[in-house]
Amino acid sequence: MTDSKKQKEFEKLKKEKGEYLKGWQKERANFINYKKDEKERFKEIVRFSNERIIKSLIAVLDGFDLAIESFLKQKKDKKENEHYLKGIYLIKSQLEDI
Repeated sequence: MTDSKKQKEFEKLKKEKGEYLKGWQKERANFINYKKDEKERFKEIVRFSNERIIKSLIAVLDGFDLAIESFLKQKKDKKENEHYLKGIYLIKSQLEDI
């Protein structure tokens, strides 16, 4: 192989190497961007899920408040009421601690 052919082959291989490197760098950047996007999507899913849970808990707590209010309006044995109310308040406080 002559020096001229060797030089042409060298230049061809050098060009290919550059193209491969450029392609690899582009794909690496795409992958990094993909990972960032997925991380943001995951955060959004978690935020949305937390909102749904909180809204559900608020509805349950509102139900407890209504039950307590309704229960207090009833005229029953005071001693019996205390036991029921303690139980209701205990469950309500456990939900509030969540």
